[in-house]
Amino acid sequence: MPKRTIYFFIIVVLAVIFLQYLFSLVGVYKSKPVLSPIPIGKSGPTTKPATQPSDPCDKNNDGRCDEDCMARMGRHGSCLTVCGPDYAPCVPDNSGITFCLKKSHDATCGAGGRGASCFGTDCRNIPGASCQITDEENGIYGCACENSNEEICNDRCVNIQTDNQHCGRCYHECYGGKICVNGQCQCPEGQTYCIYECVDTGTDPNNCGSCGNNCVLITGMGSICVNGQCQCPSGLTSCGSVIKSCVDLQNDRFNCGACGNICSLHKTCQQGSCVCEQGYTDCEGICKDLQNDRDNCGSCGNVCGDSPGEAGECINGECQCPSDRPDICPGFRGNICTNIQNDASNCGSCGNSCSLTYGRGSVCVNGQCQCPAGRTLCNGECVNLQNDERNCGACGNSCDIVTQTCVNGHCVDDDQSSQDRQNGCPPDATYETNPGCTS
Repeated sequence: MPKRTIYFFIIVVLAVIFLQYLFSLVGVYKSKPVLSPIPIGKSGPTTKPATQPSDPCDKNNDGRCDEDCMARMGRHGSCLTVCGPDYAPCVPDNSGITFCLKKSHDATCGAGGRGASCFGTDCRNIPGASCQITDEENGIYGCACENSNEEICNDRCVNIQTDNQHCGRCYHECYGGKICVNGQCQCPEGQTYCIYECVDTGTDPNNCGSCGNNCVLITGMGSICVNGQCQCPSGLTSCGSVIKSCVDLQNDRFNCGACGNICSLHKTCQQGSCVCEQGYTDCEGICKDLQNDRDNCGSCGNVCGDSPGEAGECINGECQCPSDRPDICPGFRGNICTNIQNDASNCGSCGNSCSLTYGRGSVCVNGQCQCPAGRTLCNGECVNLQNDERNCGACGNSCDIVTQTCVNGHCVDDDQSSQDRQNGCPPDATYETNPGCTS
């Protein structure tokens, strides 16, 4: 059989099968009964109440699927009770309305996935929000703020155009003194954003005139910013080269009358001039206390002790000696006040030096030169016979300076035991001759 005949036969068979399928569809449609509405409270050929459709897609019980429902099949038609394969039914709480939402969406009709669900026409725990269609394309029915400038942030409606905690979008907070204006964080009028804060560059001493312009570095400590310019407060002057500060030239001791003019010791700055402190007198530009200054005693230039027999100290403005040093003796610079009973340089009389007339290390006791307690005069020097290697135990008894040491008045060898050295045992000592010695 030719191939063309085979192809034609196959086409005819397929056409017959297709026509049979169409006829079967028409037969099913025509065989479906038409149900008439039944008054409330009456019974009829159906077992369903008259107020409900007999078919999920037949809202008015006319036996046909409503065209408006068909047009919205699988989307958000309110008459649907059966959703398409890619959709799931969504009934907002107590709303009495069924919606078909994509299965990928929140089936509780939540707003923005935050779990806020519709409750009739209201939204639970969200003041200012109502239940609205929030996504027309996908049929999401959720909570939305009634004011178009507001959004639900942290379960409340906020104006994202003016809210400093949610500016432009939820949780976008304005920092550093910025405020929310038209959904944008910005500094208040007249202020500039400098180093993470809004400042007035006309008055801020750390950002004077521009960001980072620090008045302390420019004018000095205590400076202020006026109209964007660094300056010292009224009555103060900027002084200093490396470290500047605003000072009052009328009373600043280090800048008295002019920058860098320092008042000397015991002087203060008064009305721009350096003057002596209370209790001091200006003697040739130097402040002196005339009550106790021996070179200016009672008056400038009056030196105590210049004249023979004159006391070399100034007490209460007069040249005199104190009670514990009543004696007047010549000194290196005029007369001095001393006590010849205990002054080793003037012992018993002026000029009697114990170190010269008695011995080195001697002292003056009751006007007499002598060695201190525990010391002995040996060859013009007060020494300790217990440890002096040149006078060990007695004047002139010298120990070997290389191998011996004077301990407790005895010359002992350096290689002796520490106990023998402590006891001052002589090198040839035995226990019998020197009890307590171990060698």
